[in-house]
Amino acid sequence: MGDDGDDRSTDDDPRRRAPSDPGDDETVPRVDLVLEDLAVTVTGCSDDDLETVEESARDLMGHLVAKAGELEEEHDEYGLS
Repeated sequence: MGDDGDDRSTDDDPRRRAPSDPGDDETVPRVDLVLEDLAVTVTGCSDDDLETVEESARDLMGHLVAKAGELEEEHDEYGLS
């Protein structure tokens, strides 16, 4: 609980964030995905449907997973890998 009595987390980590805050617009679709150390949050517009936002979140997570794999495979220019 915060100093002002607010029990909402101030941490920006989506794994620790409440699914929705009381003041959030419930008509705006939002998807939070967490895979190991990667976290993705995609918030759509009020006229987007949940499936579209979910697809965008999956595409973004797929891109991040692929990029992480590329970075692990690349030779480190500093000789650390």
